[in-house]
Amino acid sequence: MDLQTLAPSSGNERILRLLFWLRWMGVAALLAASAFVHFVLDVRLPLGPLWAVAGALVAWNAWVYLARWQRTRVSDPELLANLGVDILALTAVLYFTGGSTNPFVSLYLVTIAIAASVLPLRSSWTIAAACALAYSVLLKAHVDLPQPHVHPGDFFDMHVTGMWVNFLLSAVVIASFVAAMARAIRERDRQLAAVRERALRDQQVLSLGALAASTAHELATPLSTVSMLLDEVSEDSLPDENARRRHALLRQQVGLMRERIEGLLDRVSQDEAASASRSSVGRFVSHLVEQFQALRPEVRLELDLDPAVDGVEIDADPAVTQALINLLDNAADASLEQGSHRVRVGVARSSHQVRISILDEGPGLDDSARRRAGTRPFTTKRDGHGLGLVLAHTAIELAGGRVALLSHAGRGLETRIELPAS
Repeated sequence: MDLQTLAPSSGNERILRLLFWLRWMGVAALLAASAFVHFVLDVRLPLGPLWAVAGALVAWNAWVYLARWQRTRVSDPELLANLGVDILALTAVLYFTGGSTNPFVSLYLVTIAIAASVLPLRSSWTIAAACALAYSVLLKAHVDLPQPHVHPGDFFDMHVTGMWVNFLLSAVVIASFVAAMARAIRERDRQLAAVRERALRDQQVLSLGALAASTAHELATPLSTVSMLLDEVSEDSLPDENARRRHALLRQQVGLMRERIEGLLDRVSQDEAASASRSSVGRFVSHLVEQFQALRPEVRLELDLDPAVDGVEIDADPAVTQALINLLDNAADASLEQGSHRVRVGVARSSHQVRISILDEGPGLDDSARRRAGTRPFTTKRDGHGLGLVLAHTAIELAGGRVALLSHAGRGLETRIELPAS
């Protein structure tokens, strides 16, 4: 399994959005600075070409918003093209405002720093070469700034002030960009760690599934033998009513085991997508309760079915049904551990999802245990193996849902399952 195909994108979409907002800041700064210099300092700038550059940047940003804003995958060449547009715009502005003598010419370094942070080595060198070429051209080709009617020393002071403003602007942009990059990298690392953990868990589940199918095939014959022997025992030959009741319960349990094994074998031989069918929430939950009560007759299941789910359908995947039974089984064990036979189940509508809440009356789990549960084998039972939660999480997530464990002080543990409504 290739983790790179499962992982979120490298953060290029975040960088594109950051460049988008930096470009708006640049447009605003260009308009404000050119108006201030032209009208306040009385340095007659070619406002037409400068504002035309600002308009071109606005048009480019509009295109980025309409064509790229919702993209979840942004390629390196797209980022290279965006930085190339910024270099062209900066070069055009510098050309009309003194060229290499403009104190803001060092903004090329900001572009190079951004490229080195987000692009491959070859693309970074391409941006650096483009900036160097533009700077070199501006040494000879540019429109000289008209000299203001001030003392030459005052003009030099204005130039130094411009350099100071340029330094502050560059520092803010670089610091903001590096901070955003660091956040993106931390988020990507967190998501990659989650993907690796899910991949490891899914690999374990696949191995377990293959072992379960093999074991089911092997158990089919001995279960048939047990069932046949039970059929040969006549209820009239049993000594009392208690023995006859146990005999009937044993036959029921063996029948359930045969049904589960046959279902598992059928599922292995069929396409998984074909085995899932749509079902109303009410019918799905009723079938689920019926199955669970047959397995755990000693547990009192209290069902609260919200009328808002009437008419709502979900995909009744057998794997999801088995996952819910596993979760109900865990809740029943937790309640019985505290001397209670009650498990409450709530079914409600939540936006475009169906929420199933299973609330036991057990001791609950601490924060550390709740974080581990479902991601790796974990159990609080003396004779448990911790696979039930892992299998349940995997099956429900593959069906497009999710599982959350919520601990309520003095009220046990709530297992909240959200499944997509069809």
